[in-house]
Amino acid sequence: MTKNTPPEPPNRPQPPELKSPLNCLLTTALTRRRVVEGGYPKLAAEITAAYEANLADTADTDEANTTETTQLINRQKLARLAEGDRNVSLSIRELEGLNFYLEPFGFGLRDNPLFSLSTPLQALATSKQATFCLGAKMGAEGSTVSHLDMMAMVQIQRSINKLGYALPIDIFDVHGTVRTPGRGRRPWTRVLERQGPSVVCIASPRANQATEVALRDMLSIKTGPTPWNKLPFYFVWKGVGGINKQESHLARPVAEIKREKKGQPEFDKLIEHVTNNKGWGLVVGDQVFCSDHLTQKKDGKHKLLKTATSHAVIAVQRQPEGQIWMVVAGLNGTGTYLAASRLHEMRGEVPPLGDPNQHAVLWSVVEGDVTMDSMIGKGELPTLEDAAFVVPPRLWDPKKKIPLT
Repeated sequence: MTKNTPPEPPNRPQPPELKSPLNCLLTTALTRRRVVEGGYPKLAAEITAAYEANLADTADTDEANTTETTQLINRQKLARLAEGDRNVSLSIRELEGLNFYLEPFGFGLRDNPLFSLSTPLQALATSKQATFCLGAKMGAEGSTVSHLDMMAMVQIQRSINKLGYALPIDIFDVHGTVRTPGRGRRPWTRVLERQGPSVVCIASPRANQATEVALRDMLSIKTGPTPWNKLPFYFVWKGVGGINKQESHLARPVAEIKREKKGQPEFDKLIEHVTNNKGWGLVVGDQVFCSDHLTQKKDGKHKLLKTATSHAVIAVQRQPEGQIWMVVAGLNGTGTYLAASRLHEMRGEVPPLGDPNQHAVLWSVVEGDVTMDSMIGKGELPTLEDAAFVVPPRLWDPKKKIPLT
């Protein structure tokens, strides 16, 4: 009698091997905890211990008593996860162990979406070092920076600290243009080099020349005029001005807008707003945003607005060496402070190293109303209200000059 043998299972197609590195909660958390624990073997042991301790605390005592004390997840798998290997397989038990271990450190899988931490703030927080560039003026008492710009920097630092990171930072006062007559390049320009640290430029090109230089590089703007439809956004000012007293590759004077866009309702509003010194403008395609100056002239006197509308651009790009360049550029000081205060809410992935779109710029526009206080000029901060990302985070390809999302 011939013994029946079961048919061989059909060959199942294997999932394709994914080459680009994964940038998610586990890569961020495990990289950090490996350093704290002193290596992957110790980290593996601590994850196993956390899993076993949780089993002992549950009602399922039978499982706790019968589970052998074996390593839940090995160090090789942890290393592959931390390096962003997309082809690692995880069991439910391993995911539970990771959750039990990571939860006390704010990385628990129960409360955090697994794939949500490749945000601009996370990308910056995981840098080795960052330099903040703030626009500055030279006065009789030395270099001074805007109080609101300084507090914008503080807001970003606080948001990073809340994530559990201690990012080492430097601060550069940025004076004037890139070159000093007869003296070559200014010292702050060295941070905007390929081998430099991560960089955060605070304020618009009117107030901070580092913002101008960074955005020109990020958006691949060459010397000479750039067609405005080849930029994701541009500022509208009354004319040449600001600390730098020079034209920007990312701004258009209102006179030029008037020649080309007059008769279009939204642009007519912008023209009137800027021409009459009510504020500055920002244009995204056919969308027009008008920010209010903090003071308005009325009856020959400048009066502080009770409530003002502010806007800002946030733009982020990963550099070829892995550093993050970030620009937080408000149309005014309150706009910059507003954007920095909402940076932690900005979603959207900063493409990781090895991704086909690694060179892309992730950018967004923030809008909000601010309630002013009569003491703001003496160091008080505005109250922020109704902030929103009026242009959701999206990717721009600076090489092809087209949107990716």
